[in-house]
Amino acid sequence: MKMLESIRRAQVQGCVPWDRYLKRVMTSTLLLLLFTTPQGMAQTTCPDANPNDFVADDAPLQACLNNGGLVLLDPGSPGYILSQGLVLSRDGTVLRSSQGSVKATLIAHPDLANDMLQVSDGGVSNYEIADLIFDGNRDMRPGNCYTNLRLQGRNFSFHHVDSLRTICGSSVIVLGSNFLIYDNRIVDSGLPADVARDRWADGLTVLLCDNGYIHNNLIEDSTDIALVIGGGDCSVQGNTIRQVNKWAFAGLNVGNFNNNGYHTNSVFQFNTVESNYNMLSIGILVGSHPWSTSDAENVWNAGRVINNVARGAVINLVVDGIERGEVTGNVMYGAQGDRGLTCAISTDYTAWHFSFALIQPGWFPMQYDLGASDYPEPCRPQE
Repeated sequence: MKMLESIRRAQVQGCVPWDRYLKRVMTSTLLLLLFTTPQGMAQTTCPDANPNDFVADDAPLQACLNNGGLVLLDPGSPGYILSQGLVLSRDGTVLRSSQGSVKATLIAHPDLANDMLQVSDGGVSNYEIADLIFDGNRDMRPGNCYTNLRLQGRNFSFHHVDSLRTICGSSVIVLGSNFLIYDNRIVDSGLPADVARDRWADGLTVLLCDNGYIHNNLIEDSTDIALVIGGGDCSVQGNTIRQVNKWAFAGLNVGNFNNNGYHTNSVFQFNTVESNYNMLSIGILVGSHPWSTSDAENVWNAGRVINNVARGAVINLVVDGIERGEVTGNVMYGAQGDRGLTCAISTDYTAWHFSFALIQPGWFPMQYDLGASDYPEPCRPQE
């Protein structure tokens, strides 16, 4: 794995052309598979798609997805190349590696002008995606802006997947009900705002979580918001958010998408947000006011935000722009840096505009009403 990471770092730095990059990854991955692939496990159910050549695999993979049922993909190098993108549209489809925990790779071709994989919006249910790697190949696709995965529907599970190097926007977008999202790695999403304007990306963007359970995921080095939930009754527990090498606006955000903003029966607990110096403006953000003060985008009920840990951000916990909910028992420490949202104030915990919510004591009074006519200066202390 160290060999693969070194090759990818070289590619990011512009040292390895696409064809040479694929050949080197192919050689190293084949050696890796020789010594790690379990014996006697299943074979691919898509034999016309070859993960060990340089030919685009969209057509045979799409044919397998169109048939539905069990779709098994073999690990290989450079992986299955996507030049058009895939659509999952059949109820009950199971897409995963043929070799269990040895993950199969799907990698975006430089010409891919689409999401890598999207679930159709026709109400797909009872599907599973697991034990795969989706590599957005961001640095070889400078002219595009697409997500790696777009998941929607009912009664689905998404687990043990690596979503890497998405271009911008978001690495994984979710809208659905009764789903499980767990044990995934979402890493290296987008580019920081000061590096490439409008190329930043969330890690996991949940537009609606209706009775969903999101737990034990690792989200590292996003460049917008690592994990944002826009509404619904959701359980978000035990996730780890880290900002190591890239700056992001916020870690975990209890927010509002599509004029929702109701998290009444949601619980956000036992999540950890941590940041290196000046790599994260806000650790945990409960509310919408840094982005909008419109009533349509208010967080009317934040649910229960309890027993989380945030450390190392410029401001570790911000409550601003909620009407109801509970924010208690959270632990914040080690606030650091001056790279905040339009201000250089650093402290562990600030609050303002929380109406009827129950929030824990110890907050510093500061508001974030960006763009509001009666609060022309965002991120300012209140008296």
